[in-house]
Amino acid sequence: QDTLVTDVRLVNNDLGLEIRCNDAVDFHDPVYFRRAAVRDLWGKARDVRLFYHWDFSIAGTPVRNAMVQEP
Repeated sequence: QDTLVTDVRLVNNDLGLEIRCNDAVDFHDPVYFRRAAVRDLWGKARDVRLFYHWDFSIAGTPVRNAMVQEP
């Protein structure tokens, strides 16, 4: 209830699609959550694929990134 979660709505009328995304980061653990729900606006069945690209390099250095924890 007290967690900050995004609520993003993406609509493309030319494709007849709506994507609703929710993102959150765990406060205690290095975990990132994303949920994406696709809705067809034209009322027909079709296949939709979502592709994600992640760049975990943070703070401008290729050696340290979000996946490394200091002891």
